[in-house]
Amino acid sequence: GSTMAERLRLMTSAAGGITVTGTIVATGNILPSEDVRILDGKAARFGTGNDFSIYNDGSNTYLRNSTSNQDIIFLVNDDGAANTEAMRIDASTNSVGIGTNAPASKLHISGNSDTSDEDVMLIIEDVDGSAGSRIPAIVFRSNTGGTVTNQARIRGTDTQGIVMSGSATLGDDLVVQAGGVGIGTTSPAHKLDVDGSIGTRQVRHSIRPSLNLD
Repeated sequence: GSTMAERLRLMTSAAGGITVTGTIVATGNILPSEDVRILDGKAARFGTGNDFSIYNDGSNTYLRNSTSNQDIIFLVNDDGAANTEAMRIDASTNSVGIGTNAPASKLHISGNSDTSDEDVMLIIEDVDGSAGSRIPAIVFRSNTGGTVTNQARIRGTDTQGIVMSGSATLGDDLVVQAGGVGIGTTSPAHKLDVDGSIGTRQVRHSIRPSLNLD
């Protein structure tokens, strides 16, 4: 058989290096023993048609898919399964899918509750240790012509509860805590505690009812 022979070797001092001002085309493997530095505004390109590139412009780092409707897929090694898809950016819809390869919204998370509750769980964690300020939240709002309007909010409380708001001011409209629901109050003292007027057509009660009117 043929004998492999060394074709090229470039050596520099410990503080030196090789500067390339043109293009390097390799048909085999390139195995650098040190970092490969690419200057600002220059990209590492992948694919025969420059399908994908990574570059930094001096301020931000970009991942760019140059081929129309080709997704960006993140693969991990899951207990030996080296090609397990963890996340996908769908190029045709500009959507992100976690656990799904066909995201149906801007962010689509898919899991299996038979695997674990956490497999279909979204956690929003506030690491603030100050009492009274641990209030992670989700805010729903509209943006019309640059005018942002709060529509609703769901947030936690410092005392293990949920506060729901249905107005632009994001007030404490409905409070759900262990053992009680409050409307117009953040500290429900009963199963249902309403601070304000109640309009009703009918009230049904069971045996031995209790009605407190403050």
